Amino acid sequence: MKQIEEQKKAALEIIESIPLVFLSTIDEEGYPTTRIMMNLRHKEYTYLTPLYEKEENPMTIYLTTHLSTKKIQEIIANNKSALYFYDHDTYKALLLQGKLELVEDKELKRKAWNNKWKEFFPKGVESDEYCLLRFIPV
Repeated sequence: MKQIEEQKKAALEIIESIPLVFLSTIDEEGYPTTRIMMNLRHKEYTYLTPLYEKEENPMTIYLTTHLSTKKIQEIIANNKSALYFYDHDTYKALLLQGKLELVEDKELKRKAWNNKWKEFFPKGVESDEYCLLRFIPV
């Protein structure tokens, strides 16, 4: 049990130290599709710590994207996905497999909002395009 807790701690250290993460989803033909995303579990987003503390799974990670992207269609069709974290300075890497959920809770979306994202979502937190995703590792 101690070894598992140590592995979780080491995994969280990797997750919190890497600003970008590779997200893989499954396309309509069953092939993986990978793209890079902002890692909202990175230490830069400390204001999200209270949201993570409320999560049942301590390895949950939030991501944000545009609602009209192809990846959202893929997630709706098949929410199995993977996150790959890689630190090129230390050669440490971490692969998490899990499921993605579209967050519908408006209050949670407001709490997760970052004003730096206005360049992507000019209408801000109320934008129809602003989408918050919850990745839950299995």
